[in-house]
Amino acid sequence: MNSLLLHPGTDEATYDDLKAVLTPEHTPTWTPIPHVELLDAVTREVTASGLVIRSQTLALSNAASGAHGDRFFGLLEIQNGHGDYVLVLGIRNAHDRRYPAGLCVGSNVLICDYVELRVMRSTVRKAISPAIGWHWRSLSLCIRMDSSIGLRARKEETMLEQYYITSHARNRIRNNALGATLEELADHLSKRGHTLEVLHMYVQAGEHFGNWLRKSMILPAAVDAGVVEEYLQRHLPHCRCRKPANRMVITNRAALRHLLKVLEGKRGIGPPEDVGVHPFEAELNTFKVYLENTCGLARSTIVQQLRYVGEFLLATFGHGRVDARALKPSRFPEYLSSRAKGCKPGTARVIAFAIRKYLRFLQLKGLVDPALVGTVPMIRLWRLGGIPRVLSEGQIDRLLAAFDRKTANGRRGYAMALCMLDLGMRADEVAQLCLEDIDWREGLITITRRKTRSSGVLPLSKRCGQGIAAYLRQDRVGGDERRVFISHRAPLGRPVDAMQVCMAIHHAFERTGLIRELGGSGTRILRHTAATRMHQRGATLKEVADVLGHRSIDTTTIYTKVNLPMLEHVALPWPEVNP
Repeated sequence: MNSLLLHPGTDEATYDDLKAVLTPEHTPTWTPIPHVELLDAVTREVTASGLVIRSQTLALSNAASGAHGDRFFGLLEIQNGHGDYVLVLGIRNAHDRRYPAGLCVGSNVLICDYVELRVMRSTVRKAISPAIGWHWRSLSLCIRMDSSIGLRARKEETMLEQYYITSHARNRIRNNALGATLEELADHLSKRGHTLEVLHMYVQAGEHFGNWLRKSMILPAAVDAGVVEEYLQRHLPHCRCRKPANRMVITNRAALRHLLKVLEGKRGIGPPEDVGVHPFEAELNTFKVYLENTCGLARSTIVQQLRYVGEFLLATFGHGRVDARALKPSRFPEYLSSRAKGCKPGTARVIAFAIRKYLRFLQLKGLVDPALVGTVPMIRLWRLGGIPRVLSEGQIDRLLAAFDRKTANGRRGYAMALCMLDLGMRADEVAQLCLEDIDWREGLITITRRKTRSSGVLPLSKRCGQGIAAYLRQDRVGGDERRVFISHRAPLGRPVDAMQVCMAIHHAFERTGLIRELGGSGTRILRHTAATRMHQRGATLKEVADVLGHRSIDTTTIYTKVNLPMLEHVALPWPEVNP
């Protein structure tokens, strides 16, 4: 049996001696643990693990104040049920704040009142063997004092101990002004599926924010979006805080967004009001309702028009109040001439269309003269003036080869690309595809077209079906989610949106160098390619229009310009060229 090295003034003790020691009163920042309750908790957990305590040695030490029993030390000699291996468990506790309660285990344990607990790590590894039937971590008992239920001992790790190995980091977080909230933030991030590296980075940003709250004398209960914005705008740009203070604005903004969600859950209230919005936010919200309910526009179109109208309002009124009656006819040509610089004609036309739509909205409210709508310049754009960009067969093979089908993201991107290449689906239609939309027995797929508010049933190509099936079998773990394509980054299991579909295709274009060859990238190129291939293989314009979901066949006629095999039959030889 290992022995305690007793310093002068330290005496061996019995269980009754431990019971007789008085526990000091707790303070707001410190809660002492009674010696006897610590020993009882350890004994209970060891016994519950199927181990046998062969012997124990206990000791009490005098503190500097002279109060006997402020420090407690103990050694328990334990063995497994088979009796083939013996380990020693060391315990320490202090009522004078010299050190926190601690445990260690090993075949050779040295413990005294003036040195740290030490474990002979070379022998600990030998002790952790399958024959014993338990592990080192099972003895890392997490003991804490709870004001309502007293001492609580459990073998499971606390939230922070799951994510931080060193006690220094855990104590630093717990002593932060947002200590308990940061623990919940770590658990919140873990449940969402964030990696440990991201979790550490976000909690570190939360620590920085908590230290700033303490220096600024702001209570955690007063934290809202306005306080966060003040921290981001005023403190971070001039921050001189000591490490490990995270100073990256983008990281802090993302971390504090999650922190606010945790605070909302603790307070039991809805999201706090965002005090950092521009004055025209309410105007844009009203305009959004008009676009949704009166105009019936698709979600992507609404987002686009809100963006361009918001830019116009910010450029016209700045951060002040939006006064529709102050709009003058000369303002619109002036704004569009400057805004259209560097834009393609199609983009400039969309901006003008959005502003014109906003003026009709103001006209409906009686705020502007109807003639003001006519002062917005018309951007000339010749019908069928351009040629759709399409991929050749070789470029299609290169694009599909850019997806690494050994990974979940690669298989998902490959399947999404096939949906657009073989079926002519839009990015939004790919994102909205549900499991119920695919009839595997009949080989059919139902496409819901939100842009035209219609749906259609198409035959599912063999290649596309195999790509989707491979993704569903190997990677999709969405639980109750019915969408086909889900996110494999935090939050895990969330359905992808149209932007994620677009970015997956864009990155594939980047990897293959097709952006330079085609002068751009995008899911629309895949849709144009699908339509062109169908037309080149004999499909009529009406059939192509039905597959793409065009409401007018005039929209489809542009694909006749890239049907080169058909154009070769109608092209006449140049007279000046000799055969």
